[in-house]
Amino acid sequence: HKTKNPIIGPKYNLHKSALNWLERNKFFDKEGLFMNKNNVFFEPTKEEKVKRIESIGCTHFIDDLNSILNLIKDDIVKIHYNPGEENLTSNHLNFSNWRQLKYKEIF
Repeated sequence: HKTKNPIIGPKYNLHKSALNWLERNKFFDKEGLFMNKNNVFFEPTKEEKVKRIESIGCTHFIDDLNSILNLIKDDIVKIHYNPGEENLTSNHLNFSNWRQLKYKEIF
């Protein structure tokens, strides 16, 4: 989430909600992806998000917005998380659920 609070509706911290979701889904657990929380970043603008992706040396990046993926350098593997399977593009890998992200398929 690039914004900290929703633009419309009740105000709550989207960054905290995203971290809670990652925790509930075992992204930080040894039994899960074992990610380091220090490697989770929230940027306030699209431009800063793209700059961060490139500055930390991502080789792969997952987003639910094609508009973000289209801004990223072409040497980064672009993965479109697309649960509704809308706006499919052949320029990016497309996945409709997290179970489809198997290590051997994208790395």
